[in-house]
Amino acid sequence: MPAGSGDILRIVAKCEMGGQDVINVFHAQMAETGEVDDSTILTAVRNRLEAAYQELEDEQSDQLTAVGIDVANITDNTVIGQTTLGAYTGGTAEQGTLPPQVAGFVQFGTQVLGSLGRKFLAGFIEDSNTETGRPDTAVQAVIAAFAAEILAPLLIGSGFLNFGNWNKDLERFVDWVSATVSSEWKTQRRRYYSSGS
Repeated sequence: MPAGSGDILRIVAKCEMGGQDVINVFHAQMAETGEVDDSTILTAVRNRLEAAYQELEDEQSDQLTAVGIDVANITDNTVIGQTTLGAYTGGTAEQGTLPPQVAGFVQFGTQVLGSLGRKFLAGFIEDSNTETGRPDTAVQAVIAAFAAEILAPLLIGSGFLNFGNWNKDLERFVDWVSATVSSEWKTQRRRYYSSGS
C-alpha cells in the first residue's frame, strides 16, 4: 500500500553478533511526497542505511553481520516490507571485539527542547579503544560520518524522507537537525544482546 506525505515509518536495521540480535530502530516521516509505492520506499531506505552503515564497517568486527531492514508504516499500521542492507554485510575488521555492553554513541538534536535522538552502535574492535578506555579518533570519525548520512536530505517521490523522533503519546514527529558523537564509550541502560536502540 502506498505511503503518503505525513506518514511515519518505523525502520528496523538488524545485525547479529555471536548468534544474538543487534538492532537499531529509526523513525522517519514522509514530507511533501505525494503517494510513494512500497518498492520505492524500500529502495530509498536501503540505499541510505547502506551508505550510513558502510561508514562503520572498517572499525567493526567481522563477527558482526548484517541481517536486513524491516519497514512499516505506523500511521496506517501496514507492513511496507523487508530488504537487505545492500552492500553492507557487517564489519570487516579481524581484531578482537569489545564487550557487547560497549557501544559507540551518537546523539541527534532537534528543534524541540528535550527531544533528542540516540543511537548506540555495536561491534567495534579492541584496537578502537585508547589506553584510557575511550573510542579513538578513527571511531569517532566513522560515527560522525554515519550520522551525516542519516541527516542528509533523502529525496523520495516528489519530496523527502526525514529521520527524527516520533512521540506516540503526543502524536508528534520532529526532524533530527544535528548530531554529536560521544568521546566516551556508552552502554544502553539494561543493554544486552537482542535489545534495540
